[in-house]
Amino acid sequence: MTKEQSLKILLLANTDWYLANFRLPLIRSLIREGYEVVLVTPPGRFQSQLRRSGAKIREIALSRGFSGFWQELKSIYALVKIYSDEKPDLVHHFTLKCIVYGGFAVKLTRCKFRVSSFTGLGYLFTSGRIWSVFPKAFVLFALRFVHSSRCSRVIVQNEDDRDYVLAKRIIPPKSCVLIPGSGVNTIEFSPSIRQVKNGSEVVILMAARILRDKGVLEYFEAARLVKKRHRGSPIKFVLAGNIDQGNPSTISKKELEKLIAQGDVDYVGHRDRIQELLAISDIVVLPSYREGLPRIILEALSCAIPVIGSDVPGIRDIISDGETGLLVPAKDSKRLAEAIGTLSHNRQLREKLGSAGRDSIHSEYDEESVVQKTWNVYAELLGS
Repeated sequence: MTKEQSLKILLLANTDWYLANFRLPLIRSLIREGYEVVLVTPPGRFQSQLRRSGAKIREIALSRGFSGFWQELKSIYALVKIYSDEKPDLVHHFTLKCIVYGGFAVKLTRCKFRVSSFTGLGYLFTSGRIWSVFPKAFVLFALRFVHSSRCSRVIVQNEDDRDYVLAKRIIPPKSCVLIPGSGVNTIEFSPSIRQVKNGSEVVILMAARILRDKGVLEYFEAARLVKKRHRGSPIKFVLAGNIDQGNPSTISKKELEKLIAQGDVDYVGHRDRIQELLAISDIVVLPSYREGLPRIILEALSCAIPVIGSDVPGIRDIISDGETGLLVPAKDSKRLAEAIGTLSHNRQLREKLGSAGRDSIHSEYDEESVVQKTWNVYAELLGS
């Protein structure tokens, strides 16, 4: 894409944390090439970091879940006002709610080009509960409506989500693009960050939001089973991540405290620099029920750390079972415990899987490659 001083790109996300952690390379790339970048997000502690990139920030009150009919209408109205004020040449929406609400705002303003990134289908599509039938039907109708234009593009992160989007006729096949996640910085995340250990302790790390559908309960149960079966073995379980109050799948602080009190897992909370935990980890685990394309697995593989994940969309797209990691059935703490036990007691297998994982990241998921593919989507729409 050529440099165009007059073009303005607007990015909408439901948290500033998401933009800072997953889209900062794209933001910096756009600004470096002379584009004006506007970030629309609820207020948060990452806004100073985003401002330092040179982007303009417009704050909006946008809840993670449903906060009442009138409040949701206010959020859509606020977006319409921002889009009318800013008059962006292209908008890029991240996560399901932003895609729908931002899509409504585009329909009500003169913004022509829109890109929607599905970063996973979310709790509404993975819960399987009967109450979700009507909301799911409404969201599917809304998605078809906001993408009923030849000037729309949808980006998905894995093949399962692409098949779903096409099967539900949300957008035509030619307008659906598969880009694997947000990429990983293979220099910042490399085997060189790992610490040389003197002892024989094996550290297992799970880093995720504290949600049921991330497999947190299965992780605690697997830790209990492993410690019971392998008494005396120097195996340490670590959990990192924030309680996500706005998510229907959240685990409450009280429930988490009960789990921690069992003594099988060390909870370390949120870490801004996950590299510090990866440096001391021997295995990374993510027993999630469904993903878009999980960044923690990409980062672990880039550091040549073997991974164990659920055999579900988004995870099986990255992990080749037995070659770059191990796959286990979702919601199966026993099989998860068996896989952890196997890798914990086989250093040679860990090194083999880790090395192959590092090679796969270099060839498919490098950060620069992902940014370039996103630029290509913009270029096709803007015609440059």
